[in-house]
Amino acid sequence: MQELLTNTKTAFKYKSTSDLKLAKWIYGLMHQYPDLVLGLSKVGMTAVEWRLPFAGHIVYNTFYKVFCGGKDLEDCIPVINNLHEHSVLTVLDYGAEAKDTEKEYEAVTQEFLKAIRFAGKHKGVPIISLKITALADFDLLEAYSNGSTSKSNHQVDAWNRVKERFELICKSAYKADVSIFVDAEESWLQGAIDSLVLAMMKKYNTKKAVIYNTYQMYLKSSMNRLQKHHHELSGLGIILGAKNVRGAYMEKESARAKKFGYEDPVHTSKTGTDNAYNKSIGYCFENREEIAFCCATHNRESCILLLELVKQHGVENHPNVMFCQLYGMSDNLTFNLAAQGLKSMKYLPYGSVENTFPYLVRRAQENTSVTNDASREYLMISKELDRREKAEK
Repeated sequence: MQELLTNTKTAFKYKSTSDLKLAKWIYGLMHQYPDLVLGLSKVGMTAVEWRLPFAGHIVYNTFYKVFCGGKDLEDCIPVINNLHEHSVLTVLDYGAEAKDTEKEYEAVTQEFLKAIRFAGKHKGVPIISLKITALADFDLLEAYSNGSTSKSNHQVDAWNRVKERFELICKSAYKADVSIFVDAEESWLQGAIDSLVLAMMKKYNTKKAVIYNTYQMYLKSSMNRLQKHHHELSGLGIILGAKNVRGAYMEKESARAKKFGYEDPVHTSKTGTDNAYNKSIGYCFENREEIAFCCATHNRESCILLLELVKQHGVENHPNVMFCQLYGMSDNLTFNLAAQGLKSMKYLPYGSVENTFPYLVRRAQENTSVTNDASREYLMISKELDRREKAEK
């Protein structure tokens, strides 16, 4: 199976040679000069926040071009069409994070509604992604996650507005036949998010998965949480939508546990996380009639695990089984899986350079980490460029 996911001709067929050369240069920087890239990321964040023109221009023509789809929805159309021509679907991800005023929340809500209307008109876009922290205050989410029954009138009013905004988005998605991936947040905010998402699943996931929750498997509690939600919904005849990820807040989770003196919620080793992730994929596949799930990972072994299960059971076209990777990363997985007839997707962030810069910084951090993601990508892109050069001779 491994050779099925390493064909670089299939993986990069959608990219021009000039695009590949830019990606090789970016990954080369992250691979060879990780400290420099991380340092420049911090400087760049400040420069972009100060709206220095040269900063936005540099970011747009380098990292942004590799990892983002466009400055607005119309700007994304060529990328979406290109992906669709190669049998890869798009998950639209508006680059909005951690807003903190009612005016910002309302503006972001309108952007999500606009994305849903757009997706409803494009066959290549079955799903949009959103973060609840773009619609609600961190402190409010924490207050509604910690089990406290004491809430101020201001908090109650604010929470009701959050529920109204989220339901408007979910109702619009249901009517447009578009699904929603709700991103996970820090564990101390997740209780409130779960309550919002499960309420909307019960309302709209009666025949198919419209609303998906996210399960971060680096957390020791996530497998039990996944099973609990499945049992709760299946008893009501509701389909659970599950996006399975390894997770994004590991260091923050461990630091908070240490600060407040409670058990670290994170698995103690990468092996522990890998085992939990693969167990979650196996569980979802076993219950695929009741769980619509997305194997959202760059881990080849996990993708092979699910690929083998799919082929063993002959369910390549099952509507509840899908794969997803980030745009600009792991094309060897996305496009080779699509070539096998599987539902394969790309997470496509879009928005202004200013809005997407925190996302780009995370990509830089992720690809300069000990996981050697940049090295793997660099070698694969180099292999494909060499293949093309030899084919032209």
